Amino acid sequence: WCMAIAMVIPFILLVIYAYTSDFQAQGRYILPMVIPFMYFVTCGWKAILERLIRQETLREKIYLALAALAVVGAVVTYFGVFLPSYV
Repeated sequence: WCMAIAMVIPFILLVIYAYTSDFQAQGRYILPMVIPFMYFVTCGWKAILERLIRQETLREKIYLALAALAVVGAVVTYFGVFLPSYV
C-alpha cells in the first residue's frame, strides 16, 4: 500500500503545482514515482509469464532475452540518437 501511495502523491502534487503556478511543471517531479511503478510493472510481467508459460527454464530464457533487448535498445539509442547529435 505504501508503494501505491508513493506513486499517487507525486502525481497529485504535480497536478496541483501545474494548476496553481504560472511555471510549467517538469517531469523531474514524477521521478519519485518511477521505482514503485517499475516494481509493479515487473510484478505484472512476472504474473503474466507465470500464467502463460509453465516451464521455469523457458521463463528464465525469456527474462534473459528481455533484459538483453533492453540493453541492446539502450546501446542502439545511444549510438543512433545521442552520439550523432553531439558529433
